[in-house]
Amino acid sequence: GLLRSASPLAKVYLPDQQPVLLMTRYRDVVAVLADKRFSRAAAARLSGVGFGRSGDIGVWKTLINMDPPDHARLKGIFAHRFTSAMSERRREAIRSIANELLSGVAAGQRRFDLISEYAIPFAERAITSVVGIPWASWRPLASTISVAMSRSESPTSMKESRDRIDAVIAEILDVKKGNLADDIASDIAMSM
Repeated sequence: GLLRSASPLAKVYLPDQQPVLLMTRYRDVVAVLADKRFSRAAAARLSGVGFGRSGDIGVWKTLINMDPPDHARLKGIFAHRFTSAMSERRREAIRSIANELLSGVAAGQRRFDLISEYAIPFAERAITSVVGIPWASWRPLASTISVAMSRSESPTSMKESRDRIDAVIAEILDVKKGNLADDIASDIAMSM
């Protein structure tokens, strides 16, 4: 609360010493996010890497760093997938993933690392299930994703990793075009 009241707009430094302004009040953040003069795509092109910046490796075009109208168009393709009714339809599949990951723990058979053995794989598998990407296709990319999103890898390694991820996604979407299902990947494939 002190920072919010004393300095609603504070100058701070990212780990690479890039100065940025930190907004601390919710209403100010909402106003900036709604203001077309502030561009997510332009922010991604700032020098340095991390915290939404792609620097010299080029902008990795994702929903997070798109501006309107591209952001609205892409978001509109799958917004209907994130309703409470759709969540309810996926409940059993998601529960099955959780049960499988926890199966050895319930019996008390061994020590268990909650983050590496449950939280991370659960998130990965639940997301790929909802999106409609076969886990077998996505699993080998786990380390590649870590490099692509890293703040400590070389720009060349990050760019190579992003290119590999983009290639795998393009391949998955190409396969989806010939085998449409009731999932986000099929929605995206149909929109291409």
